[in-house]
Amino acid sequence: GVDGESDAVRHTDSDLCLHLPLHTMSRSSSPVRSFGLVAMLGSAFLFSIMALQVKWLAQFGTFQLVFWRSVFMLAGTMAVLVYRGESPIGPSGDWLVLIARGVAGFAFMSAFYSAIKLMPLSDAIVITYTSPVITGIAAAVLLGEAWGVLDAIGSV
Repeated sequence: GVDGESDAVRHTDSDLCLHLPLHTMSRSSSPVRSFGLVAMLGSAFLFSIMALQVKWLAQFGTFQLVFWRSVFMLAGTMAVLVYRGESPIGPSGDWLVLIARGVAGFAFMSAFYSAIKLMPLSDAIVITYTSPVITGIAAAVLLGEAWGVLDAIGSV
């Protein structure tokens, strides 16, 4: 392990990061891995509920929906940051990246909500799931991450 920590789990100042060696990445039932699975399933379920609500709330404009989502995101996020004693600003060296990420998040949410309002819900959601392919290609090109034959085949 690193500095006497387990090879499977490393704790940082405020977050729990998984560092699972390849031999442990089978269907292990570790509590951390199980929580990750439950969190991802819950996230997918809530994402679906959110998409349904956007379609259901047709009387609201796209930016009204983005506004209210942002209000609740801000309130929830600030509550967690205050509880954890963390600054919402973050480290000074990463501000430009955070600003770019925020602008991209706003653009995504606006385009996503617009698509849901203008298209059949199932079509909009299926198109959204091209995101992992786009992310994989961008990671290979911009970050130099590995992109092999299996990645390319899986993207098709």
